[in-house]
Amino acid sequence: MSKITSPTPNTIEDKNSKFKSLFEKMYLGVIYQDYKGEIIDVNPAALEILGLSLDQIKGKSSYDPDWKSIHENGSDYPAEKHPSILALKTGKPILNKIMGVINSREKDYRWIKINAIPEFKEGAKKPYQVFTTFDDISSLKRSEFLRKESENNFLKTLQNSANPILLSKLSDGKVVNFNDVTCKVIGHLSNELKNLKLSELNIWTSSKTYQSFFTILKNDKNIKDFETEFVSESGDLKILLVSGEIITIDNDKFILIHIEDITITRKTEEELQKQSNFAFAMAENHPVGMVACDANGKLVLFNKTAKKWHGIDVMKVPQEEWAEHYGLYKPDKKTLLTFEEIPLVQAFNNKKVINYEMVIKAKNQKPRIVICSGSVFFDEKGNKIGALAIMNDITHLRKRERKLLKNEQKIKKTLEKVEQSEFLLKESSKMAKVGAWDVDLITEKVRWSDQVFKIHGLPVGKIPSLDEALNFFVKGDREVLINAIQDSIQHNKKYDLELRLKNTENKILWINTIGYPITDEQDTVIGLRGVIQDITEQKNIRSKIEENREMHLLLANNTSDIICLQDADSTFRYVTPSVKDILGYRQGEFIGKKIFPIVHPEDLTELQRYMKQKALDAEAKKAYQFRLRHKKGNYVWVEFLSSPVYKGKKLNYFVTSARDITEWVLANQRIKEYQSSLQKLTHEITMIEEKQKKDIASNIHDHLSQSLVISKMKIKQLKNNAKVNGIDDDLQFIENHITDALEKSRKITNELSPPILYQLGVIEALYWLLENLEITHKIKFSLDTEIDYLDFSELKSIILYRSIQEILTNAIKHSKASHIKIKILDNDCQVKILVEDNGVGFDTSVLNNYKSHSGSGFGLFAIQEKIANVKGEFYITSKIQSGTTVTILIPTTK
Repeated sequence: MSKITSPTPNTIEDKNSKFKSLFEKMYLGVIYQDYKGEIIDVNPAALEILGLSLDQIKGKSSYDPDWKSIHENGSDYPAEKHPSILALKTGKPILNKIMGVINSREKDYRWIKINAIPEFKEGAKKPYQVFTTFDDISSLKRSEFLRKESENNFLKTLQNSANPILLSKLSDGKVVNFNDVTCKVIGHLSNELKNLKLSELNIWTSSKTYQSFFTILKNDKNIKDFETEFVSESGDLKILLVSGEIITIDNDKFILIHIEDITITRKTEEELQKQSNFAFAMAENHPVGMVACDANGKLVLFNKTAKKWHGIDVMKVPQEEWAEHYGLYKPDKKTLLTFEEIPLVQAFNNKKVINYEMVIKAKNQKPRIVICSGSVFFDEKGNKIGALAIMNDITHLRKRERKLLKNEQKIKKTLEKVEQSEFLLKESSKMAKVGAWDVDLITEKVRWSDQVFKIHGLPVGKIPSLDEALNFFVKGDREVLINAIQDSIQHNKKYDLELRLKNTENKILWINTIGYPITDEQDTVIGLRGVIQDITEQKNIRSKIEENREMHLLLANNTSDIICLQDADSTFRYVTPSVKDILGYRQGEFIGKKIFPIVHPEDLTELQRYMKQKALDAEAKKAYQFRLRHKKGNYVWVEFLSSPVYKGKKLNYFVTSARDITEWVLANQRIKEYQSSLQKLTHEITMIEEKQKKDIASNIHDHLSQSLVISKMKIKQLKNNAKVNGIDDDLQFIENHITDALEKSRKITNELSPPILYQLGVIEALYWLLENLEITHKIKFSLDTEIDYLDFSELKSIILYRSIQEILTNAIKHSKASHIKIKILDNDCQVKILVEDNGVGFDTSVLNNYKSHSGSGFGLFAIQEKIANVKGEFYITSKIQSGTTVTILIPTTK
């Protein structure tokens, strides 16, 4: 029989610390509910996801209407269907449920994935509590909304800007959008501007100016405040600052141009320069020292007096060297001013400078004490134009003042230190709830600090007798204290006890009382002194920690995931028992070892890189997937997430969790294989359909059409035969019907297998299709493209043509449109096709119901699948009474 040893207090404390860290730092939200469904504990991750405090959530149940839970389709999520309630009712785990819940702080929904695990007491059939874990998956649902919102905000900003803004395509420079202010500033009419290229605008001094602007823009992706000028139709010279940036909208690149008219500003600057010259002459000869800088912080004034005091006549000095070069010191005459402390710099930075004292220590001169005042200057538009500092010499005045102030300062500092020491002692006692006391055993005189009175609930003043003071302690604890005091007096030793005290408000407090003996020269105890501290709060905290320990153990021992603590070098310090279920190993087989020996060789390098990155980036939340070798030898796929924990700035350990995703990975692989097979089958079916259509069209052309032609020729011969003159009308009737049948057979032949598609390609086939549709249905059709030919494979051409044909058929049947447009754009490595109509529009949510094959949604779904089979993308946007736009993106790579 092996020897069993009890865990030491340090071991228990260490485990408690680990479980507490695990519970508080894990990225999953965790909630505990009792058998009634009421919440009894929750970790910080859950509070953050729900936007609640611990006080707000504790005691709530899943039936509380404030949750406002919803399904993914937006319908209410009934409380009786909540995973935790179902787990309590059925006694079985409820896993991977998706729910939307209101975040009370953000007043918006958070989307979470929930797992609820019931827990049973030994021998019980019904669970006594349930713990629920959940992941926050909200970001995926919000990304598309944010993208659309940013594009709308961009267009609003363009139209509402007070300065000219225009947008042109990067590929050809054509202006595609602009605001109303643009026409007023640059002198072009609105209809003129739409047809111009960026290089054709009249804002450029010359074509070389534009080429210089465009070269910088193309190389740097943006350009700011490019200056140009032009003469307006009225003969006035205009000076403009042109800024540009290359941006991407819907995968297409554009140039965003911002124009600022600075003509008036430049004229104002010239006038100000004249005034500045006059002011400079006055300042140069003023008896006080003056220094000034311009709007860029560059020195522009250093008058004669300032030059005399500094002993120099040089202004071209780097700003960071001003203090040293000009000898600017603090009043102690030893400490150089920092750059930010220089009065002129303070004024330039919008700080109010009044009577700021400093010392000028120029070479070959005695130190000069000056007081400075300074201010910043703005033009009429509020633009900063510079700052000025004025200096007055007060050297002699300060010498007299210092003699008078020296003694006063010494007295004042002494008084301040005494007051500060008393204040700090008093305040620290209040914060720590610590009081001091002493007792003279000869005179029986007792002294208490204010905090001792407060602990006993007594007003500060009259101190109770020693017996009265001892009676405040609870029976049992009082006797312990009396024995400790007697032992301290008899044996001249300290005591340190934690006892219960009942104050005048009948509150039971936990008290830490410490006593020290006071001895005379003969080492005889003549008194006691010590401290008394209210430790009730600390006691309660310890009790709560002990209560939570069991819950942390339950979480660690019953979770289906592997959760562990690892040292900074990845050595395991703790691992949950679930490692046995997932990998077949016992807990003890992992402690003190590293994960790397059982990692699949193909995943090892990436895993080590991931762990290194996690140590550098503690905020990253991305999970990592890799394979681990089961004890039986097979490999298990796991999803792994690690969070570093720091002690100070040093990495202390990792909190990691891993879940078995083998079935998910294998299912995903099977789905991909099935999709690949389905794609090949779709390709073959498409080609078979087209071959059948070709064969039918060929039979109609080779047999039916030829028979009709021969019949028509025979009728014409009969009409010319004098023997059958009596049936001319009947022959004409038959000829007309044969002509009509012949025309319809040709139309059917072209629709089944248009020769133009195979001979001239998709573009020409679409021109032919739109021409026929416009004649047949009396609807206006248009095709806008700069592409002459699409170099696609036969399969890709057929799928694209048939998809557009199906979209047009749907639009004719359902949209009630008067105009249907097709745009074809060449965007880098893909072709973009837009089919737009001005019809009644429809609710695109019906497209999500693909189960009903009778609705129009399935037809569009079929098109989407065909486009996907050639690596393309298919989107539909529609708004009621505002028309519909279908977007198809086809890669041009073969």
